[in-house]
Amino acid sequence: MLRFGLRALFGIVLLAAVACAVVLVLPAWLRVATLFIGVLALPGPLVVMLRYGGRGAKSFALGGLAAYIVWLLVVGVPMGFAMMRSNDPVVIGSVIQLAELSLPEVFKYTVQNAYVLLGVLYAPWLVVMLAGLASLVVYRLISAE
Repeated sequence: MLRFGLRALFGIVLLAAVACAVVLVLPAWLRVATLFIGVLALPGPLVVMLRYGGRGAKSFALGGLAAYIVWLLVVGVPMGFAMMRSNDPVVIGSVIQLAELSLPEVFKYTVQNAYVLLGVLYAPWLVVMLAGLASLVVYRLISAE
């Protein structure tokens, strides 16, 4: 069973709030660069959890890594090559312009531009964590029997 003290929970919430404030206050080009670097660094902690964590941490890390690999093969690599091959500053500029908009305004754009922004920048952060949580829940359900 995972047990956290109140101080640890407040610390986690504080770190999340500071990270969100920094990401939302930064200029769009720096925000996009930060999200790209974060997406590339995302598997690092999961590999450490998989190697050194307990059983629950290992199940979370395995589910997260599986989702990350699927995202990388289905979205990350193809979109990276598409952006490289285009040699069009409009493609890169559209990602930065979309990063400046609120989420409801992003969905007003074409499916292609929204797909680039949501699929490349934001999807790994959501999908990896949700897959990790889902695998942790499945592990808890299986180990409870």
